[in-house]
Amino acid sequence: MLKHTALCLILATPAYAAPQVATDIAPVHSLVAQVMEGVGEPSLLIDPTTNPHVNTMRPSEARALQEAEIIFGIGSALTPWLDDVVENLAPAASTYWLIEQAPVIRVYGEEGDDHDEHDEHGDEEHAEHKDEHDEHGHEEHSEGEHDHDDHAEHKDEHDHDDHAEHKDEHDDHDHEEHAEHKDEHDDHDHEEHAEHKDEHDEHDHEEHAEHDDHGHEGHDHSGGDDPHAWLDPVNAQAWLGYIAQTLADADPANAEAYNANAVAAQSKLAAQQVALTEQLAPADGLAFLAYHDAYSYFGARFGMVSLGSLASNEGAPPSAADMRRAEEFLEHGDTTCLMTEVQYGTKAMDALATTDDITVATIDPLGAASTPGPALYGEVLQALADQFVSCVK
Repeated sequence: MLKHTALCLILATPAYAAPQVATDIAPVHSLVAQVMEGVGEPSLLIDPTTNPHVNTMRPSEARALQEAEIIFGIGSALTPWLDDVVENLAPAASTYWLIEQAPVIRVYGEEGDDHDEHDEHGDEEHAEHKDEHDEHGHEEHSEGEHDHDDHAEHKDEHDHDDHAEHKDEHDDHDHEEHAEHKDEHDDHDHEEHAEHKDEHDEHDHEEHAEHDDHGHEGHDHSGGDDPHAWLDPVNAQAWLGYIAQTLADADPANAEAYNANAVAAQSKLAAQQVALTEQLAPADGLAFLAYHDAYSYFGARFGMVSLGSLASNEGAPPSAADMRRAEEFLEHGDTTCLMTEVQYGTKAMDALATTDDITVATIDPLGAASTPGPALYGEVLQALADQFVSCVK
C-alpha cells in the first residue's frame, strides 16, 4: 500500500518544472503569463502603479529577481536602472530585452525609417506623418515658415534621430541648412521661433536642443527609440512568438505547451485589434496631448496623432515652460484632448482644462487598475481605446 501511494505521488508530480521567469512591467508579465499558462507563472518586478523609468524595487521584487533564471523586459530605454540591478542580483540569469528583437516596429527608430513593418490604417497614418517630416522638416526651418501647423507636425513626429541629425549635422548638406537656419534664427526669427518652441527666456541652440530632447532624466530613449512599444498590439503578437521560442529553447520538455499557448494568444489579440480598430474609427485623426510621450505607438496603430508630452522631464512635474507650451496648443485649437495618467495624477491637466470643450481623460499604459496576469494586456488596450473615444467631440 505504501509503495502504491509513493508511486501515485511520483506520477502526480510534473516531470519537468518550468524555469523561474521574471518580467519587468505588467504588460510584459501578462504576455509571458499567457505563454506559460498551465506550465508555470512568471514573477513581476515592477508594480504597475509606479513609474518604471525611475522605480525602486521592493524587497519581494528583489527576491524574485534573485531567483530568476530567465528575465524578459522592454529594455534599458524604459528602465535604465534595471541593468545594474540585474547584474548585481541575477548575474547568471538570461536576460531578453524585447524591443531589441526583430521584427519589432519602432517609433523614432535608429535609422529614422523603421516604420516599414506597419500595415493597416494606423501604419499608413504613421508613415504619412514620417514622410512629411523627412521631406519638409529642413526646408520649413531654413525658410523661417514657423506656422503653427508645421510646428504641430514637427511636434507630432518628435523623431529623436531626426533631431540628432539637426544637432550633430552628419553630412555637409544638413550642416549648411543648419547654419542657414541658425543665421536666420539669430537675425530674424527669435520671437516667432520662441513662440512655437516655448523658449521664452533664451534663444540659443543649446536650450533649443535640450527642449527637443525633453531632458529625460531616468528615461533614456537609447538610440532614439521610444520604449513604449508594447502599446502596439502587432509588437505584442511578435513578442508572444519570441517568448514562446525562448522558453521552448530553455525548456524543451514544455515546448509544445509554450508554442500552443502563444498561437492561441496571438489569435485572440489579432481579433481584439480588429475590434479596437472599429471602436476607434470615430477617433481617426484625433490630435491629443499626453502627460508624457508614451502613446505614439498606439496612435500610429489606430490613427490618432500624438502632439507629444506635457512634462518634459519624466522625473519631475511639468515646468512653467511646459505649461505655457500646452496653453499655446489649446489657444491655437491644436487639440481639445488631454491625456493624463494614473501614475501621474490629474492636477496639471486639470489646470489646463479651463473651458468645457477641453476633455481630460485618464489613461493607463501599465495596467494599474487590472490584476496582473494573462488578461491584463488586453485590458490595457481596451481601457486605452475607451478613453480615446471619450475625447471625441
